[in-house]
Amino acid sequence: MRALPLVLASLSLLLPLSACKPPGNAAVVKCTGEFTLSRPRRDCSLAIAELEGSAGKTFEGENRHRYARFTGDFTVKRGTVKVLLRGSGEFREYVLTPQAPLHIEDELRLHLNRRSFVISFQSGSASGIEGELSYTLFSGKP
Repeated sequence: MRALPLVLASLSLLLPLSACKPPGNAAVVKCTGEFTLSRPRRDCSLAIAELEGSAGKTFEGENRHRYARFTGDFTVKRGTVKVLLRGSGEFREYVLTPQAPLHIEDELRLHLNRRSFVISFQSGSASGIEGELSYTLFSGKP
């Protein structure tokens, strides 16, 4: 009976350690700053250690914005990856390989209800996906 508190204490130390590392198939995204009226831009880094199937990330906008203009640079160490950008009723498709890093400059209409767009990566088997994505939100076409 005295061992139970010791076991529980040991488990409580292990749980935070196990939760710190995301699964290899997860798209780990870190973005700088928050959107403001004077700064409708975000800079993000993305990494996927191992990809089998698909992984992705939804980028949220704000209600007053209808479009996103973005630039991105992506690399992969092993495998061929299909990169999809999805907005409201439209999508862009790109191919990323170790021999052909991907540079994107494009814009999409945001999903109407959620004011968001999605970037997803699809592959049978790939590893070492890394990238930088910057996007700016705006209300209407220039």
